[in-house]
Amino acid sequence: MTKNIIRLLILILLLILPQTYGYGKDEAPVKVKLVVQIVVDQLRADQIDKYSANLSEEGFNYLKKNGRYFGNTKISYARSATGPGHASIATGSVPAYHGIVNNDWYDRISKKKVYCAEYGGVISPLNLIGSTLSDEIYISQAGNAKIFGVSQKDRGAVFLAGHFGKAFWMDDDSIKFITSAYYYDKAPDFLNKFNDEIKFDNFSGYSWKPLYDPEKYVNYADKRQTEKFGLARFEKQSEPSAILNSPLGDSLTFELAKFIIMENRLGKGGHTDYISISFSSTDKIGHYFGNSSIEFEDQIYRLDKLIAGLIDFLDKYAGMNNVLITLTADHGAKDSFVPSNGNKNSTPERRRSGNLKSLCNDYVKDKLNVDFDAVEEIIMPNIYLNEDAIKNNGLKVEDVEILLKEYLRNKNGIYDVYTSSEIERNNLLLNMISSRVINSYCHKRSGNLYIVFEPEIPGGGNFYNRSEHGTPWNYDISIPLFFCGPGIVSGGYDGEVYIEDIAVTLANYLGLKLPSAASGKVIKFAR
Repeated sequence: MTKNIIRLLILILLLILPQTYGYGKDEAPVKVKLVVQIVVDQLRADQIDKYSANLSEEGFNYLKKNGRYFGNTKISYARSATGPGHASIATGSVPAYHGIVNNDWYDRISKKKVYCAEYGGVISPLNLIGSTLSDEIYISQAGNAKIFGVSQKDRGAVFLAGHFGKAFWMDDDSIKFITSAYYYDKAPDFLNKFNDEIKFDNFSGYSWKPLYDPEKYVNYADKRQTEKFGLARFEKQSEPSAILNSPLGDSLTFELAKFIIMENRLGKGGHTDYISISFSSTDKIGHYFGNSSIEFEDQIYRLDKLIAGLIDFLDKYAGMNNVLITLTADHGAKDSFVPSNGNKNSTPERRRSGNLKSLCNDYVKDKLNVDFDAVEEIIMPNIYLNEDAIKNNGLKVEDVEILLKEYLRNKNGIYDVYTSSEIERNNLLLNMISSRVINSYCHKRSGNLYIVFEPEIPGGGNFYNRSEHGTPWNYDISIPLFFCGPGIVSGGYDGEVYIEDIAVTLANYLGLKLPSAASGKVIKFAR
């Protein structure tokens, strides 16, 4: 009952918020039976071209040849992470408006860390401000559209499915797909059926071997890279912690997506239905093995085959003239480095916070002659000040922000520090980085200070180095973008477009009103 009341209130709010229509007189909306929105977790735009020699004609290349490819798509905010990325793709907006400023943030009222996809102890989209594209599909058809989101990660499924869809993600302990009480009182029969058929408890024999001979890989440096490949690097290869850092997660996500489409007859009911599929294995493999590893490259080839399989399935199931496919990524990542000498003792410089909280507190105590801790919490890259304590001691929050800014920005490895007072008073010199920090700032959830580290400089390394992301630098904010569907003229476009343009463009294509907090612009398809 409570769940239905919440959804009714959301629907009323979304209907009464000011809206503008996204399609113009020159481009009539297109009726499709099924919208399939694919997101790859951690895929930099240039990586598709980097590995193009070994890609099939039926996967990424199919989308490139039969659809519109935007290879210069950028993230326009600073915190390039999974939660903000999926929320921005879903809403056509940036964290400043949709509120998902990070995967986690600090709540000043409860004095607790908040996970982006959890509200009241339940996984849900309720932290998301505004409607999503999938919400607008649902609303436009009076609630008759079927909306689903699937991912290995909960935050990869929840935001794209929106407030009215159904989301499913993988439980890392059981390696089964689950949902939450926000969506169902109990797990639906089709989900139980899928979990039973897959036999998730029988993966001890799972093997991950390279698809090709080592010399065929772009990232191949020497034979040491293949002596221990993939799961062989884990001491306990059959445990979830090992298996989930392999392509298996994407394969299972792919199978569940197909199963949901068939079991729920998506696209067969006379309405436009929607499913999002967020593939997480690329991110997990990148973080564990590094994106300069053969494992990461092998994952790209396997993902290409999954996309080819999905396209083939959709063509046979509904016909590609009835399906709109989009593919993008939630963020990129910096390179991990493979030295020619294979020296395991040579590693890139890391930027670590260490005891930053205590250092900041000690500095404030020394400079202002106070005995309280001015810094309440640090969830990188945000520093949250204890505003009550600062005010109770007769100090101004802005003065403490400025003091810490000057202290931190002079530290080695920090590019700059931005304060909430500067942002709210519009008192920043606008440039490439500061504008992205502003787009990441949401008053209720962001910290008093936002740290931007210098871009990492290659300093040697080995193939055990892991990929990282989260910055406003080009390697983290560059993502691919494909649109493939009826009426879309094929070809590439080199001009710069943005992650928040995706949902706005899709709304325009489908003839929907814009998501309520949308800030993006329509990308023209020349149709």
